[in-house]
Amino acid sequence: MRKEDSIEIIGEKSKDLLSNQIAAFDSNYGKAGTFISISSLFTPLAFTIYDKFNYNIITTIIFFIPICLNLFGLFFLLKVLIPKKLSFGFGFQEFDKLIKDSYENVKLFEIGSNKTAFEVNSELLNKQNKNLRKGLRLIFSSAISLALIFLIQTININSNKMADKNQDSENQSNQNDSDTGREIPEVRPEQTTYIEKGGNPNTEKRNK
Repeated sequence: MRKEDSIEIIGEKSKDLLSNQIAAFDSNYGKAGTFISISSLFTPLAFTIYDKFNYNIITTIIFFIPICLNLFGLFFLLKVLIPKKLSFGFGFQEFDKLIKDSYENVKLFEIGSNKTAFEVNSELLNKQNKNLRKGLRLIFSSAISLALIFLIQTININSNKMADKNQDSENQSNQNDSDTGREIPEVRPEQTTYIEKGGNPNTEKRNK
C-alpha cells in the first residue's frame, strides 16, 4: 500500500467518525425534545389522578414523589438541549495558509484537525449522554411510580366500594326481614289440644 493510500483511508475515516459524532448530538437533541413533549402531559394527568385520592398528608406526600421525579427528569433533559459549541474539524482560517502547501501536508492537517475535534467533542457528548440517561431514568421512574400509586388506589377504592355494597345489602336484607310483619301470636290455653296420658285416648278434649 502506498503512503498516499494510507493517508486517504485515514482521512476518510476521520471524517466519518467526526460526522457520526455530530450526528449523535443531533439524535440526542431529538430524543430529549420528544420526551420533554411527552412529559409535559404528565403533570395534568397526575393531578387528574390526584382528584381520586383521599386527601391527607400521607397520600399527598406519596403523590408528589412521581411529580418531583418527573420535574428532575425534565431538568436533565433540558440540559441536553442547551446549545453546545462543537468542533467541526478543518478551520476556514487555515485555508489561506494551506493553499500553498503540498497535498500530503493538507491531508495530514485535515486528519489532525478531525482528531482534535473528535477529542474535544467527546467530552461534551459524554456529558450530554449522561444527562439524557439521567433524565430518561427519572421520567420512567416517575411514570412507573404513578402507575403503581394509581393501581393501589384503584384497588383500595374498589375494595371500599365492595365493602360498602355488601354492608348495604346486609342492611337491606335486615330491613326486609323486619318489614315482613311476621310475629309469633299469643295463644290462649283453651286454643290448644289436651290429651290425658294413661287414660282412654277417646277422652281427648279439643277446645277451640
